[in-house]
This record gives sequence, structure tokens and C-alpha cells, in this order.
Amino acid sequence: MHCTKKGYRLFGLDEVHKYPNWSIEIKNIYDNYTEVRLIVTSSSALDIKAGQGDLSRRMYEYRMRGMSFSEFVAFEYKEEIPNFSLDELLENHAEIYDKYYEKMDLGRKFNIYLKKGYYPYYKESGNKYHDRLQSVILQVIDADMTAIFNIDYESARQIKKLLALISRIVPFSPNVSKLSRDLAMSRNSVLTYLDYLAEADIIYGFKSMTKSDSALTKADKIYLENTNLL
Repeated sequence: MHCTKKGYRLFGLDEVHKYPNWSIEIKNIYDNYTEVRLIVTSSSALDIKAGQGDLSRRMYEYRMRGMSFSEFVAFEYKEEIPNFSLDELLENHAEIYDKYYEKMDLGRKFNIYLKKGYYPYYKESGNKYHDRLQSVILQVIDADMTAIFNIDYESARQIKKLLALISRIVPFSPNVSKLSRDLAMSRNSVLTYLDYLAEADIIYGFKSMTKSDSALTKADKIYLENTNLL
């Protein structure tokens, strides 16, 4: 790394999953340049620890989620919603309701958040926010999943068909056999594609604690990952 000779020690790598042999390269940098620090970003669908290089002991992983309602209020309105314990809510609910829910108009703001407050780029997208959100979903399927899961064009097309179908009926308890018939896919393909969509934070599948975490074990209930997607 010639840059280290010029004094650079901190490097950022964006969308690392698009780089061939990324995990091996990062492992080699970590092992051979102990003074270097790397900040690596990727699609949420990428399992950092599943790379060919052993990064589990070398990398701290942070999964960036969308904004919470309180973060949205702080970001959009520059207001802070305080935290209350359950006991405080039960004992002082009338006072808290008047002082915060009513005074801060939280009901109206929450309805706005449900439609556009999960991803911070709503701010720059304006009325085109949901168009951009749809473009991001297609990008995740066509580019990120293709690179990470090594799927072809036909598989990406089937994932879009599956998402289009389930997005009209969520939340629901999946009947995998029916989905398989409706979409002309094998049962294993439906389960695998549902797992890909969950890994990419497009859907959320709840599984019983008694069930295996395997991709081929169906979820008990499927939701879209957040209400902005809905």
C-alpha cells in the first residue's frame, strides 16, 4: 500500500461486496499493515463473516438500521422525545400525554414517519422519495444480490415476482406450497429467495424460537421490513 508511505492510515472502502476476493484482501491488509485502519461498507445482505478470509476475529461489524421515530423527530424537527420507564408511563400517563404527545403533536408526526421517515434520504428526495425507494430496492436485487449470492438474471426476476406478490398481502403466514404454485418456482427456491430478501432488510420474517435458523425453514409470519416500504 503505497499510500501508507505518504502517512495515510485510515481508509474507507464503499460497496466492498463488488470487489473480487474482498475478504481475502482485507485480511491481508489487516495482517500485514497493523497501523492501518479500514472502514468498510456494504449492502446489508452481505454476511461479513461469510467471506473466504477469516474476518470474524479481525473486524467489528455494525449493521446500520433505518431511523427510529425519536431519531426522525430529532432529525426533522430538532426536537427530543424523552425516555420514560413503563412505571412512569403508568403512573403519569395523563401528564406525559399532555406535555409531550399533545404539545409536540406526536400523532401527526408519527403518521408522517410511517410514510417517509425511516431512511434519511427522504430529506433530499422530497416528493420523489418513494420513487427513489423503489429504485433502491431494484438496485439491491439486481446488483447487490447478484454479487453477493451469485444469482443470475432469471433468479433476480423471480425474486422481484415474489416480492411483488408478498408486498400485497403482508403481514401473512406464508403458505410456501401455494407461493410455489402461484409463481411456478420450487419450494426450496421460494424459501431461499425469502431468506435473501430478509438478509437484504426488505422483508422481516419471524420464526419461532423452537425452529431452525436455516434459510430453508419457513418463517411463521412475514412483514415488510418497515412501513415506508409498505
